Amino acid sequence: MYQDPEVAQIIRKLDLKKQEAVANEHYDYAKNIKAIMQQLSKVGEKLGKFEIEKRQAVENEDYDKAKLKKEQMDKYRQLMYEQLEVENIVDLSLPKSLPSDVENPNSQTPGHVRPTEIPDLDFVSPPLPPPPELSLPMSPPQPRKLGAHEAYDERPLPAMKRLMDMNAGDDDSGQPEDNIESAEPEPMSENDLREAGSMTDIFGPHLTSKVYSKHWNLREEALIEIHRQMATLDPVQAKDDARAYVRAALIAVNKSVRDNVFSVFTCAINLHRMILSDFVPKHRITKGDTSYFIERSIPNLLLKTGDVSARHRDAAKALIVEESGFEEVKSVGGLMNECLRPFKPSTAPRLALSRTEIVDMLYHEHGLSSGGLNLDNLMPFLTSALSHTSGDVREKAEKVIVSLYGKCGSVVRNYLPTDDEKTRKILTYKQLFKEFDKIDSSLTPDDIRRQKLDAEQQVKDGAHAKVKDDGKTSRLKDKKEKKGRLSPAKPPKDDVEVVEKTNHGLENKCIFCDEVNPNFNQKGLDIHYWKSCPMLTKCSHCKQVAEISGLNEHLLEDCEHKSEFVRCQRCGQATQGRELSRHLAESHCVSVERGKAQCPLCRAIFPNEEDAWKNHLTGRDGCSQNPRRIQSHEGIKAVQKTTSRGKVK
Repeated sequence: MYQDPEVAQIIRKLDLKKQEAVANEHYDYAKNIKAIMQQLSKVGEKLGKFEIEKRQAVENEDYDKAKLKKEQMDKYRQLMYEQLEVENIVDLSLPKSLPSDVENPNSQTPGHVRPTEIPDLDFVSPPLPPPPELSLPMSPPQPRKLGAHEAYDERPLPAMKRLMDMNAGDDDSGQPEDNIESAEPEPMSENDLREAGSMTDIFGPHLTSKVYSKHWNLREEALIEIHRQMATLDPVQAKDDARAYVRAALIAVNKSVRDNVFSVFTCAINLHRMILSDFVPKHRITKGDTSYFIERSIPNLLLKTGDVSARHRDAAKALIVEESGFEEVKSVGGLMNECLRPFKPSTAPRLALSRTEIVDMLYHEHGLSSGGLNLDNLMPFLTSALSHTSGDVREKAEKVIVSLYGKCGSVVRNYLPTDDEKTRKILTYKQLFKEFDKIDSSLTPDDIRRQKLDAEQQVKDGAHAKVKDDGKTSRLKDKKEKKGRLSPAKPPKDDVEVVEKTNHGLENKCIFCDEVNPNFNQKGLDIHYWKSCPMLTKCSHCKQVAEISGLNEHLLEDCEHKSEFVRCQRCGQATQGRELSRHLAESHCVSVERGKAQCPLCRAIFPNEEDAWKNHLTGRDGCSQNPRRIQSHEGIKAVQKTTSRGKVK
């Protein structure tokens, strides 16, 4: 912490006096000096803060503010010097031996020490000239008699009688501290301005700069204000702006969730909870936007569960488990997908243990029949935890697997290595299979029959969840990730038959364009998303599949070449930086009214609503630059012609 040079020099002088007092065994005297040094240290820190603010104001050529800071420094320095009687403290001289009245009780000793000449202090910067009223009275107090029992080092320092007054008046004289708390936020860097572009459009530059401020109290105030604005937003008047508010708040949440100050982190998770529990259902946010918010924010919360601070870890875990029960979260399934994503054996032990504990809590909270939890996504996560280097992580995973085995029976073994002599040489699997054997030996025929029925029902629920809850963004990861994804071990033949029978009666529907096709199983939907869904397109820069309605956000936030793009301040479209001047000269670069949207393909303007996007991208007279829409309608015409020819024949 930066200290005022003048106060630091006084503290060094007092430290020499304290050492001298300890050497002469005057411990009460040393104790008093130590207390004064602590108070002076606080004074020096406050003066140092004012000095930094004054220099910053000079650099910004804000000379009125610099003058104000200088006046505050002079006033605060004068007040503290008067309370602590600094000159009297420095002037006190310490005797090398006890006074003569200890040896001769009848002798009289003056009750004070004569002040000696103040030595010149070598300051880092010249001290400010004291005003006339700052001159302290040098007249000594009235002498008093000391008895033989009273040692010289028990004589109180002049400032000790004012310690209580100073502590009580610290808040009263803390006007400079209030000025620190009400300081203006620092200018944002270029990278921060680019990252918070959409947030600035919604909440304004001042509130955005407070979110990115170096002062924790300003960050906390900004999050509270964002929470208040979103909580009081009228769903009727702000119908078209609700989606933009969610996207802007996502930037603030992701920024603040990584904060090390617990009060700021608490405001961030409260804002996250309010958005999913209140704002999303109140303003009828679409599933696509809700899924986008969850899949962009939950990974940061999961990362926070590996924090050094136990308070941060526990708060993040509690929030994830709580939000897993929200209806809006269950309907999109993104939270479970993020929580059940397997991790590497080299993952930090604290983070791996916290993630395993979250899965354990989710399993006990929701069971296997709801919320997207089934053996197909639980067991790959738990097997990755079994291979972790930390023993605590492996032990926690073993407990969850044993609990699953007690409920589902031998189906769990299909996701683990074969139970043979070679596998049992591995200590982890040896202990695990021993627990399985204990459970098998204690089961009755009725228990085995019940486990078999539960396993069949679980397979049905898992198959239903796969078709119904195929997440939007999770399905649109890059092609390499999709090809390299490992599938879990295959279930038995009986279970495969159950899955096939279950899939036959499910609604095979695309969640983007609402097309129904009997071939839309898990693989068929992937092909549909990748090649023919008219609501999606392939990014020409990174080859990932993205929603056309969110193509601008993809280019600015997710694309591998996002550093090449900037947002046009006029029309809001993502444009390559080197092409910005040419883009501004084009006729389609126009300002879009609030509540309207501009198609990134054909530049048509229409209401920013889900139905309007769907009509434009899939309708017969819709987007002329969408090749998938044209291909879809040509395919329908070809089928109709073939059908009509067959009827004529």
